[in-house]
Amino acid sequence: MNDKEIIVLLQRQLEVSQATVEGLRTALSDMKSTIEDLKKTVRSLEQALKDKGVETTRTKKALKNVAALMEKHNERQPLPIEPDPEFTPKAEKPKYDPKSRGNNGARRLEHMECEERVIVVAPQGVDLTGARFLRYQTSIRYRVEPMKIIKEILVDDKN
Repeated sequence: MNDKEIIVLLQRQLEVSQATVEGLRTALSDMKSTIEDLKKTVRSLEQALKDKGVETTRTKKALKNVAALMEKHNERQPLPIEPDPEFTPKAEKPKYDPKSRGNNGARRLEHMECEERVIVVAPQGVDLTGARFLRYQTSIRYRVEPMKIIKEILVDDKN
């Protein structure tokens, strides 16, 4: 083997070793990123564990303090025998309804001496075959003539 062949052989070995080094470097960078992800996960789990520990210690302390307060007789409040009128729920007033007012307690005048007339009202000259029945309506009117009161009751025709 002469010098040129040795140089070519060594150059090939150098190229192969450089390719191996590049492959190892990419594998190393992939492993580093995986390690960083795992470190972040571990840190978050540690933080969650610490927070849970703090939370449980807070609840334990709170329960212990409440139990200590309940043991003291001067901290207990007696149950109310009768409810306080200040704290009892008041009956709510219904919304304003103008029809529920009535006539404000005024008495209606009753005319016993009045003359009573019943008038049957029937529509005339109108074809009501296609009309729909709603209800019967009775109306009362008072009419005053000199020296007498007439009560007229208007009744719908029920035929």
